[in-house]
Amino acid sequence: MAPSANRLLHKDAAVMEHYAADVVRGVELSMAATGATDGVIGIKAKKKKAVEAIEEACKGTRVRVQLLGDFYPAATNTISSIPLPANSSRPLACRSTSARS
Repeated sequence: MAPSANRLLHKDAAVMEHYAADVVRGVELSMAATGATDGVIGIKAKKKKAVEAIEEACKGTRVRVQLLGDFYPAATNTISSIPLPANSSRPLACRSTSARS
């Protein structure tokens, strides 16, 4: 992995740790814009502080944390929201995709 990519992944976890409520609110706004009823934030399980912060911020919301394995690339800089049909019992799929190579 390129050193610059490693720094980006570290910063993603730092943002989640220090601005967890804002991250969750951003997912809620994306859900409202797309008509989604549930949201998922994927975080590498090894990023324990980020997981704890986001899980706490998710309390009382329709957003949940999905723990990810330690593989690259698991997450980068952009989030995609995919609304599902109203009769679907599955949550909104939010996934990170790379805007950089």
